Amino acid sequence: MKTIEDYLALPEGTRVELIDGAFYDMAETSVVNTYFATEIWSAYKSFIKNLVVN
Repeated sequence: MKTIEDYLALPEGTRVELIDGAFYDMAETSVVNTYFATEIWSAYKSFIKNLVVN
């Protein structure tokens, strides 16, 4: 069973998640992923800005 100490000991840049004591590889980001993340962030930012203004 892996621990947070095992996770912290990994080389910098290693893309894994620690879930229930096991490491799972994380996929690299893609252009499509980045596009949708940007769109979601922009919508969220606009929503918050409208709350503050109103």
